[in-house]
Amino acid sequence: MDFGKPGYTAQVATYLKNQEYGKAYDLGKTFVQAFPDDVVAHFLLAESAFWSGKYEEAAFEGSKAFNKSSNDEDMLACAIITSSAYYELGKYAEGYKLLKMVEPRKKSEELEKLLFIFSLEMNDDKEAMKHVDDLFKLNKKAAEELIVKYLKG
Repeated sequence: MDFGKPGYTAQVATYLKNQEYGKAYDLGKTFVQAFPDDVVAHFLLAESAFWSGKYEEAAFEGSKAFNKSSNDEDMLACAIITSSAYYELGKYAEGYKLLKMVEPRKKSEELEKLLFIFSLEMNDDKEAMKHVDDLFKLNKKAAEELIVKYLKG
């Protein structure tokens, strides 16, 4: 059954919202088969794979979506899901590298938090502190909460 792009997008998003990850994943696969060049199709499949615990596939599909992205917002969203999969796989350097590709183009709290976490995992305290400083510039409260969570916890 072909829903068209808006129908696939809405249905996969609904499955994700309702935590029906298996259904989201299955329909995401069909969406990508129907629209192999669509960034949203690959992004939603990456998201579905991630929440289904299929981290290798989430990283693969997220990378495809990232490479197909045409604007900074899409690149950021794709980098976040892809790097999250890399994190689960213990591929910290790959996740960090991908996030650093986006950083000069699109600053965000979530990006700086992830860069901080990846820096810690790679035992690069200097770089971690740089990202906390950058987060402070964006949102002091978020930076303070991050410090409490990771440095005192």
